[in-house]
Amino acid sequence: IVVGAGVAGICAARVLSDRFDEVLLVDRDDLPDAPTERRLLPQGPFVHVLLGRGQSLLTGWFEGLDGVMESLGAPRMDWARDSRVFHLGGWMPRFESDLVVRTSTRATLEFALRSILGRRPNVRILSGARAIALLEDGGRVTGVGCEDGAEHLADLVVDAAGRASKASDWLEAVGAGRPRATTVKPATSYATRLFAAPPGGLGFRCLYLMPQGPEQPRGGLIYPIEGDRWGVNLF
Repeated sequence: IVVGAGVAGICAARVLSDRFDEVLLVDRDDLPDAPTERRLLPQGPFVHVLLGRGQSLLTGWFEGLDGVMESLGAPRMDWARDSRVFHLGGWMPRFESDLVVRTSTRATLEFALRSILGRRPNVRILSGARAIALLEDGGRVTGVGCEDGAEHLADLVVDAAGRASKASDWLEAVGAGRPRATTVKPATSYATRLFAAPPGGLGFRCLYLMPQGPEQPRGGLIYPIEGDRWGVNLF
């Protein structure tokens, strides 16, 4: 069982499907049947950028991902050729590379991954199922209990609920103790808006002004997304 159908949970379920007879992916939301933003998803509206290594891993795990992303309107971009990047007081060189990715909102990427995952015969996706407790027998976790009273048994439970995770409370409730927590405060603030892309070429597909810290901590990012739009991020 994997709790949480975000990108982390989808990837965990995909990898586990190679090792287990059945994988159940549960999520509290009623998962949309279209690439639409989920209301309770942390940072859902903000600019999300898939880098080359991530693209490579996801393409290997999710067969046909590039074609699905293309069908959803996600632009294709060579990071080194199509980006203008200002860093350390100058513009970085541009050149042809193999760092080719599809750029999109998180909602589109997540929908594409979940759609492909759902085709696997040993994977079941259960939406609208809020996990509220671990099941335990003799000191061993045996599954999860959901808010509707359903109990799902498993040999392995993976928590990928992210910020909404209650795993520490659940472990404490079954006598396993509360895990030690480490908190990191990056002191970073950012804001995003989406805009219709302007007509005509501006000499770049992506514009990235990197912070020149510590004296100048501000930066910005523009990159193309589906629907002939720009995601613009200031931080």
